[in-house]
Amino acid sequence: MRQEAEKYLRALGAELKTAQASTLRKLERRAEEKLRGRGKFIEVVTGVEAGENLLPLETDASIFFANEPPFEARTLPYGPFFLRVPYAEFFELLDRDFRGAGFTYQLKINPRFVEAEAKLFRLARLYDVPLEIFSPYARRAVDICIFGEPAELDLRLAENNLAGKLLLDKKFFWNVETGAVQWESFQSRGKFFEYRCTVPDALSFVLPYSDSAFDATTEVRREEDQLIFLTPREFSRSEGELVRILPVESKIAARILSKARLRTQGDIEFVLSGLARDGYACRFGNFGGGENIRRYAGAHEYFSALDENLLRAKKNLPTCTVKFSGEEFFLADYANFVLHFLSENYPEFNWAGERDA
Repeated sequence: MRQEAEKYLRALGAELKTAQASTLRKLERRAEEKLRGRGKFIEVVTGVEAGENLLPLETDASIFFANEPPFEARTLPYGPFFLRVPYAEFFELLDRDFRGAGFTYQLKINPRFVEAEAKLFRLARLYDVPLEIFSPYARRAVDICIFGEPAELDLRLAENNLAGKLLLDKKFFWNVETGAVQWESFQSRGKFFEYRCTVPDALSFVLPYSDSAFDATTEVRREEDQLIFLTPREFSRSEGELVRILPVESKIAARILSKARLRTQGDIEFVLSGLARDGYACRFGNFGGGENIRRYAGAHEYFSALDENLLRAKKNLPTCTVKFSGEEFFLADYANFVLHFLSENYPEFNWAGERDA
């Protein structure tokens, strides 16, 4: 009996090692395929100041009254509002009572700008395109919850130490344009359905209004100015959502695309140097000696294209530590952006972040 048990354990150990090796090979192949043959990243740039090819993203009103039924709460047509503070301080200002002119108010997380990113990551997954979003102000958006009946909307920012922190006169901009596009042709091809539509350019994409479009068996390809979908299920509507990524100056150095895999410390340093931007920098370093970077809370996390099996496998992979430096306001945001970029494009490592001492 003992010999049989030992034999079984040896066989089980061999199976586990084989499974781990297989998972690692999958990670390596994904890292190589992610960037192979890609001419550029598709970048989504955001901010609260207008600029060339930056369009406003409109959302619902950002002032509402407390103690009213969900979906029936009164709102005031103001907003959006943003806090211009470091990420850690953002949470210190939430859910506190502030005194306005005859009323009390609290600041609540406004998730709508982060939620708007979801369609872009669905797009990236469907088209298998490398898409990156650096969007700190989407993660500083707040709603104002009012307790009482204000005679006038005076938030008394100076008295509440919010002057210069709570931005009341800004809009959220990004280089994304959306619209609708009609399916121009439909054919049944055996067990599949083919849909075609015409798009303006290579940075235009179509998201069908159907969950079936994101089935693993759905294929999409370009032929000149046409997009062609081959799917096992019919789409429920005669049109799709057109998403155009408007061209902006790239903040990611195109040269890092040459590194499909990171094999040496020099490779890591090469990629990190290409991710410096707007007064922020990062470098390879040893773990320890610096304060840990605060990672985004669940409501603010960037979406991931990694499947659950790969995510579980990553806990057994080596860890690389990245040191970050730059202006305090958006240092945590820059670090979260870089760590997300590295995790998505180089999943053969776990990535950790610290402030540069």
